[in-house]
Parts: sequence; C-alpha cells; structure tokens
Amino acid sequence: MDVTLLLLAVAIGVEVAAPIGPINLIVMRTALERGFLPGAAAGLGSVMGDAAFAAFGIREVESLVLSHALILGLIGGTLLVVVGIVLARSHIDLEAMRASAQPISKRRIAKTFALTITNPATLFGMLAIFSGMGKALDLAAAPYRSSTAVAGVATGSLLWWIVVSGVVTLVRARLSAVWVDRINRWTGVAIAAFGFLLVFEALKR
Repeated sequence: MDVTLLLLAVAIGVEVAAPIGPINLIVMRTALERGFLPGAAAGLGSVMGDAAFAAFGIREVESLVLSHALILGLIGGTLLVVVGIVLARSHIDLEAMRASAQPISKRRIAKTFALTITNPATLFGMLAIFSGMGKALDLAAAPYRSSTAVAGVATGSLLWWIVVSGVVTLVRARLSAVWVDRINRWTGVAIAAFGFLLVFEALKR
C-alpha cells in the first residue's frame, strides 16, 4: 500500500468534510442531543456519500450532477428546509438524554447520506481538491491507487466526524438546558437557511 497516497486521500476526506455546512450542523446537533456515538454515526451517511463520489469517479459524477442540477438542488434544498424546521421546533430534554443511553439513528445516517449526494457543493468541492492534487494522487498509475484513494477519503471524513462529535459531547456537559435549547433552535434555522439557499441556487440555473 502507498502510505503517501493514503495520507493524501485522508487529508482530502477531512478537507471535504470540514467546511461548516448542513451536515456539520446535523452531526453537532445529534451529538448535543444524543452523545458521542450517535453523533459520530450521523456522519456515516456523509462518509458513504464522499466515498461514493470518489469511487464512481469525480468526472463521471460531475456530468451526472450537472445534467440533473435542478432536480438535485430542489430535492436537497427541500430536505434541508424540512429537517431544519423540524429541528428548530423540537425540544431537547437534556436531563433525560444524559440519564439514558441513546440509540444510533439509522434514519439520521440515511438523511446525511441523502443530503451529501444531492448537494452539488460537496461534489464541486471534492472536484476542485482532486483536480488540484491530481498529479500527486496519480490514480491512473496503478489499479490499486483508486481503491486506496477511496479508503483514504472515507477514513478522513470519518475522523472529522469523530472529532466533531467528541468536542460537542465534551462541551454539552457544561451547557445548561436553556443554552442547549437555544443552540438547537438556531441550528435548525441555519440548516433551513442552507436549504433555501440551495433551492434558490438551483432555480437560478
């Protein structure tokens, strides 16, 4: 295995996942509500989406996204608006959450996967990074390099969500119920705002 290639791909995975957007907000909110493991698990959907982009080939996925930009933007944006409104209207019972182990939500994993693959910004961010590092990655040099890159991207993305969930879980122990509710409400508003922006951008094309 080419360790340098793997480390480069891990760095790409982190770089793609790190920008603050709806997925980061959903993972933070999940960790705030349910704790470390459910929070990190919520990021698995994004990991799978990033890996899918890398596995199927950035250029091939780009043409698919460009040809269906309107429908993908409308679906992804509408989903974000609905998720944001639901979160903003919900209440987190902090004491009850701390007192009981919270299950990992398969629905939330599916949600972050759907949001990742319907968000053109994720694809184009990865496209820009892969284009800029294409010479260093040199994926055509050997058959194993593509699979190594996919594994690295997934690993980097997963590491980011583990760190995010861990930090939020540590912070939530110091927050009062009032502050948790405020953060929850504004997180929902921000996610809905991302959704409206995505719909607007899709309709502009």
